[in-house]
Amino acid sequence: MRPSAQQQAAVREMTPETARDLYRLRAAAEREATVMAVERMTPAGLEAIKAKHAALDRAQRDGTASAAELSLMNRAFHFAIYSQTSPLVVQHIELLWSRLTPSTTVWRHLPDAHELEKDHDQILEALLRKDAQAAGNFMAPHIQRAYKIRESQPELRAAGSDEREDFGNV
Repeated sequence: MRPSAQQQAAVREMTPETARDLYRLRAAAEREATVMAVERMTPAGLEAIKAKHAALDRAQRDGTASAAELSLMNRAFHFAIYSQTSPLVVQHIELLWSRLTPSTTVWRHLPDAHELEKDHDQILEALLRKDAQAAGNFMAPHIQRAYKIRESQPELRAAGSDEREDFGNV
């Protein structure tokens, strides 16, 4: 599945500085959200997280899903974790994720996808141990790895020239 020019533009028109900022914010916010999730996790929530992880793992192992589908499964895994926090946290992270489209995904190349999945394994293991700090400490570098993958692939790398907005009196 090839992304349309419009879908590619969503990321590629972002300036490199904005892309870097986006991933830094994601790493910080998702680290903290993961810590909060472990602190508040219910047994049903943990089962949902395990199910999302298993589905992504199975699809990747079987080679049955497109990169865009893997990206959506990745999102489902992440948000199964964040759903254990609060609507405010989920909304905040959704806003950050809304800047990226599944078709312009870092899940396109098998070696990268395997590394991302190994990160997920570490995050899940920490969740199962109820080790909030370890889970958060695995999440932040996972997000940073996604940024590095994006930057290493010319077709995904942010290449916009100016994205400044006028916020008036703010």
